[in-house]
Parts: sequence; C-alpha cells; structure tokens
Amino acid sequence: RNYPQAENMGRKALSMSVGDNRSQAAAWQLIGDSFRARGKNPQAQAAYDKAAELSSL
Repeated sequence: RNYPQAENMGRKALSMSVGDNRSQAAAWQLIGDSFRARGKNPQAQAAYDKAAELSSL
C-alpha cells in the first residue's frame, strides 16, 4: 500500500475543500489513517483530533 501517496491525496483534498468542514474532516481522517498505518501515532492522533474538531462545527 502506498500510504505516503494517501497522505498526499488527503493534503490535496484539504487545499481543494477550503470552507467545507465536512470534506476537510474526511481529508484529515485520511491523513490520520495514513500516519497510523506507518506507525506515526502522534501525528495520526493530531490529524484525528483535527477531523473531530471539524466534524463538530
């Protein structure tokens, strides 16, 4: 699996969805999943926290 590519796709989605909290939350979830799959747990948690924050808006 190409987790770095998934992270890049998530970041591209972030740049394309400015102002759309739902899409931004989904992108952060994807980024978090890519970090978690690579064992980067602190970065994954930070991304998941951003996704949760955006989902609650």
